[in-house]
Amino acid sequence: MEKFASVSKLGVYLPEEIAFLRRVVRESVEVSSAGQDDRQAQRIARRALDAYSHGIVDRKALIEIARTSVLPEIQIPDARG
Repeated sequence: MEKFASVSKLGVYLPEEIAFLRRVVRESVEVSSAGQDDRQAQRIARRALDAYSHGIVDRKALIEIARTSVLPEIQIPDARG
């Protein structure tokens, strides 16, 4: 399983991270119906990058998120108790 322990919070990515994200996007486009649709491929790439920048580093999870229309909601406990 390919994972990176640290995710850049500044939007600056290591070459290894870029190569990893490129593979995630390629695989996501291949398994989706995007095909030659550049707009759809761009949306897939944006979702993968957004998810990665929010700390999701598992390849399979990134591919699944990239293929869906929205990021999964994160449950945050209510501080009011």
